[in-house]
Amino acid sequence: PDDHKAWLRHLDYYVKLHQLGDRSLRTILDGLDACGAADDTVVIFTSDHGDMCGSHGLRSKGPFVYEEIMNVPLYVRAPGVTLAGTVTDSLSSGVDISATICSLAGVEAPPSVKGVDLTPVLADPSVSVREQVLFAQDSAHTTNIQRTRYALRGTFDGRYKYARYYGVGGG
Repeated sequence: PDDHKAWLRHLDYYVKLHQLGDRSLRTILDGLDACGAADDTVVIFTSDHGDMCGSHGLRSKGPFVYEEIMNVPLYVRAPGVTLAGTVTDSLSSGVDISATICSLAGVEAPPSVKGVDLTPVLADPSVSVREQVLFAQDSAHTTNIQRTRYALRGTFDGRYKYARYYGVGGG
């Protein structure tokens, strides 16, 4: 925690990963433009978690609900639906992506898809389709975490976040 140079190396690495991701996305978008498919192709970019990047003295991900790992990027370019450069504060969850893909493809989502269609938000970033999101985490991905209260359940309504951490063995 006190190794300033190590934190800077970690941040440099994280920035480099973002640069490489941006470059890869640009390659895809340029390729779609070059072959004339840009107006017929939906592009979706997201991630499964953020990174602490030194916030709260932590790095990587983990069993906690800090904004740095909970606020996950979701970029969507859907011709005829989205406008370039728009941003929204509307709540969504990774579970919503499948329902949104079905909607953008013009098919009804099967009953097994439990997410909410985000297309209204994509068309108008001031719209909300969720009042809250639910979240859960119960994976102990390191032996250090196995000795902590790593399992959690919670909810977030855009302003308030409630998380309940469970002890080892369900306590």
